[in-house]
Amino acid sequence: MTVVSIKEIRSNISSLINKVEHGEEVIITRRGKKVAILQGIPAQRRQFQPQSEFREKIRIKGQPMSAVVAGNRSEERY
Repeated sequence: MTVVSIKEIRSNISSLINKVEHGEEVIITRRGKKVAILQGIPAQRRQFQPQSEFREKIRIKGQPMSAVVAGNRSEERY
C-alpha cells in the first residue's frame, strides 16, 4: 500500500496508475489526513462483452423499424 499526498499525485499519476493496475492500493492524503483510495478494477469487469452476445440478448417487439418508417412515409404521401 502506497500513501501519497495530492501534490505527489499530480506529479506521479502515471507511475501510481501502473501500481494500481498491478493490484496495489494507493491512499491519497490531504494535509496528512486520508481522503481517498485508488483501487484497480477486477480483470473480469474491465473486459467488454462481445457484441454478438449482446445482440443475442436483445428481444425486439413489434415490427422492424424499417417497416415502421416505410409505413409512415407512405401515409404522409396520401
